[in-house]
Amino acid sequence: MEAAGDSDCWARAAAIGHLELGTLASTRHRFAQAVAELRLSVELFGRTGDELRQGRALNNLGVVYIETGRHQEAADCLERALAVQRARGSELDAAITLDNLGLLHLRRGAREEASAHCLESIAFHRAGASAELASAPLNILGLVRCEQGRLDEAIALQFESRDLARMQGNLYREALALLDLAEAYRRQGELRQAVDCAEQGLEIRRRLGDPYGTGRPSPGWVPRWTRQGSGTAHPDTTSITLYVHGWYSQGTYYADDLSIS
Repeated sequence: MEAAGDSDCWARAAAIGHLELGTLASTRHRFAQAVAELRLSVELFGRTGDELRQGRALNNLGVVYIETGRHQEAADCLERALAVQRARGSELDAAITLDNLGLLHLRRGAREEASAHCLESIAFHRAGASAELASAPLNILGLVRCEQGRLDEAIALQFESRDLARMQGNLYREALALLDLAEAYRRQGELRQAVDCAEQGLEIRRRLGDPYGTGRPSPGWVPRWTRQGSGTAHPDTTSITLYVHGWYSQGTYYADDLSIS
């Protein structure tokens, strides 16, 4: 943006700069800044007539609105983006926007609509050269199936999402799939598998330096599972220390039922 100065290309350079700054602010959970940057990028792309990039900015702005619970504004942005992308024949951009519409409908509790958007996106990716990008809609569809109680399907979808993310080298998406897979296993009562998946997802988050995380663990985790350990103390040992913590991303867990034998 600074390099462009007051040249003729300033508006386009500024629009791209604000788009990237807004997207970065969103990943850092600086949502007010993200909204300001992305709205400005939408306006500047409109001035330059760059409809395709304007659609991308609208899509990213819609994602921020989803994360902040502003669902109607999210729907407006995403529907605008989808209309532009379809009119311009940009099917890949449209598929990505469909993913986010699926996520929006899931958050709203409209599971059938969420499922339809995800299935349309998955079909596009599988039919073309972007099969690995199906990781995103598979992940969201897995969440839908989990909410519907179709846990076997949810687990299969999250595994496929994880595998495609690995093929793509997308650690962020892999962590998402693992953490959501952990929730599906928890609901199915497979607690050992749930813990293993969650620990793998957390390790990836640490490697990425992601302090906010990508999963949404259920508050029901802590009281519903126990973990047993074993060890051998020296004969002269007179005391031991147990460290107890709550589930990832949850508050302090005050344990009152510990036993040692």
